[in-house]
Amino acid sequence: MLTEKEERFLKMRRSMNRAWPWLGSFLLVFVAGAWLWLARFSPLMFNPFNLVERLGAGDVDPATLSLLAAMGSLAFVTIGFLLFCVVLLLFGSMATEKKLLRIIDQTQNRPCEPHGGLQ
Repeated sequence: MLTEKEERFLKMRRSMNRAWPWLGSFLLVFVAGAWLWLARFSPLMFNPFNLVERLGAGDVDPATLSLLAAMGSLAFVTIGFLLFCVVLLLFGSMATEKKLLRIIDQTQNRPCEPHGGLQ
């Protein structure tokens, strides 16, 4: 009933779904670890309240202050890039969802209908 290409696609999706819990868990632990490391070893980069408090006390080295100014700009660019990537991933996931819905419709011997406004 399904073509060889669709069978390969479903096999790939199944393997990705089996791998995701391990990969997702690793990513969550990695992000949490990075946040904890940053909070522990570089609180000025992590905690803006600590930075404001130390700036008010005049306790921030000028070299650190220039580094923080540069990192702020870099963070802004990085966040913009990440948002762009998320949007691209959403386009890809919607295309994949559309393909899956068509495969399901074909396996159930129903005419393929447009799903969610995607053509």
